Amino acid sequence: MSSPSIALAVGRPNSGKTTWLAAIVQRARSRGLKIDGLLSHGLWVNGIKATYELEAVATGERRPLARMNEPATGDSSLDEKNINPTAGSLFAASAPDGKGSMITCGRFQFSRFAFDWGNKILRSSSGIIVIDEFGPLEASGNGLWPGIDYLLRHHTGPLLIAVRPSLQADLLQRIRTIKR
Repeated sequence: MSSPSIALAVGRPNSGKTTWLAAIVQRARSRGLKIDGLLSHGLWVNGIKATYELEAVATGERRPLARMNEPATGDSSLDEKNINPTAGSLFAASAPDGKGSMITCGRFQFSRFAFDWGNKILRSSSGIIVIDEFGPLEASGNGLWPGIDYLLRHHTGPLLIAVRPSLQADLLQRIRTIKR
């Protein structure tokens, strides 16, 4: 079995990795190439990145992925319904496995439901696959890691993975370990 060709888009948070990946997606589409995977869009409110949405590259469908743990002190404009009117019901639901529906990482709470959806998309992706991003949750084996791990083991085409400089060595070590 051949292993995938892997390219990393390395950049600090808010450095433009998602914007660059979205441009790659558009360029590949304009050339008639099959492109798949996930983009993670940060949504800004009053100069603060308040939520994230996960986008399926193939369909453009989006799901609420994360929200800030707490609004900035005294800033009622960061109410989740003002940020994303569809987020409330997703974030309030209980997980069927008895675990909480949220994973807290840093100043954000992430939806397990969005990660489940995203991992299903990654497992069924083909062609050029974009993954935005390998972050702290993935480094701990959570988030999109199950889908990324599956692709590293089974996908034979190109993978383009966004990663922060602080996690690049971890991701490269995982790639080397899986390729053995």
